Amino acid sequence: MGSSAQRSSTLTTNVADLVDSSANRPEVSFIGSMPVYVKELIAGGAAGGFAKTAIAPLERTKILLQTRAEFRSLGVGQSLNKVLKNEGFFRILQRKWS
Repeated sequence: MGSSAQRSSTLTTNVADLVDSSANRPEVSFIGSMPVYVKELIAGGAAGGFAKTAIAPLERTKILLQTRAEFRSLGVGQSLNKVLKNEGFFRILQRKWS
């Protein structure tokens, strides 16, 4: 093969060639070529999915506070902790799809 100095020099040259050639290639962007309404549709769907995921544990806690007596005496914070401890976060997210 060669000495470690030669291998290091070759690696440095290869990395430098890669960086230089990537700067000369045009950047391919699918987002820039999309119509505005498609971008807005994707952004709205992502925002809706994120909002539903973030609110699901709070909705579950709200329903339990309204329907079960043992949760009413705890309050919102302790009820949320109890739900997350007993059911787990992923179990609550699984319920949101139904």
